[in-house]
Amino acid sequence: MSDFMVEMMQHDFKVEVIAQKENAHLMLGIRGSHYHFVESIQDGSFNTMDQHHIPRYQMAYWFDSLSSNKEATSVRPLSANISPSFRLTLFADDQVEFSSVVDYILKEKDSEKFFNAVKKDVSRLRRAKTLIQSNDNGFYIDGITTQKGLPIETGILDEDDLLMIAYDYLLYKSLRKQPEFGLYVMYSYLIDNQFEIPENNFMVMACQLHGIGYDELSPEEGNFFMNVQKKYFPKQIWGKQAKVTQEETARVIKEVYTNLDPVKKVQFKSLSEAHGTYVFVLIAYIFQNIKMSSYIELCTRGHQPDSIWEQKIRYDSNVIQMFIDKFFSKK
Repeated sequence: MSDFMVEMMQHDFKVEVIAQKENAHLMLGIRGSHYHFVESIQDGSFNTMDQHHIPRYQMAYWFDSLSSNKEATSVRPLSANISPSFRLTLFADDQVEFSSVVDYILKEKDSEKFFNAVKKDVSRLRRAKTLIQSNDNGFYIDGITTQKGLPIETGILDEDDLLMIAYDYLLYKSLRKQPEFGLYVMYSYLIDNQFEIPENNFMVMACQLHGIGYDELSPEEGNFFMNVQKKYFPKQIWGKQAKVTQEETARVIKEVYTNLDPVKKVQFKSLSEAHGTYVFVLIAYIFQNIKMSSYIELCTRGHQPDSIWEQKIRYDSNVIQMFIDKFFSKK
């Protein structure tokens, strides 16, 4: 890859090169709430790019978990998938490897900014662990309540959930701002039974559907919309044969939302407020009929890869996927 292309990507994405292997570059931007990796691979005249948005909790958790097992690391490297397409490996000699289609080696002495940030995140994680206390009913977070002031304790949650919530809360506290989105907010919605969505939001979703015709989509996308509609909606509200008003469409969308279980209501509420994507895409994602990568692709069409809006969608999706994974793993 030319030096000009590397410099341009660093400028546009606000990242720095932290590793290189032949014609592949791994770049990093350390954000307030996550690590933003940009990967670029040159193959002749063709260049491929990928992005990985790793929540700081996720990075801290795996670094702490893997590095705490020094004896095992001295025998062989320890690895973990920190996202669906990004793998972390820790070695005994103060170096790590990030892997996708290319393996990138980072040495602590050459990547001080990254390693210092991770050390702070691990320290915050260990601080969060001290807030998890026990009583006769199980475990709770000491000193942190929901947005409505209710205790955060085990029941529908487990100790890992509490740790994620405590870490997320401490992270926002360190950034000196109130959390508006994230694990703490989503778990607060769940515990507080805070599922209200303004009536106008359902009308906006209905207007979106009425604003796009079946013939405006590719055959694959049109069939995808129709299949989701047939599977999860009580009547047809979109497509060539649909003959409903926007008001009726909004009513049906609200009915679908009302019939969701509390966990899926949190996902629906969070995604609709954060991204405002087509309701069929949203429903397919929260039922895990499509993967996170497909959800992101559908939501970011029309956006520049380095745009603020695309970056927000990619980060938000990683956080919501953590929430989804927790509850799917309990089934």
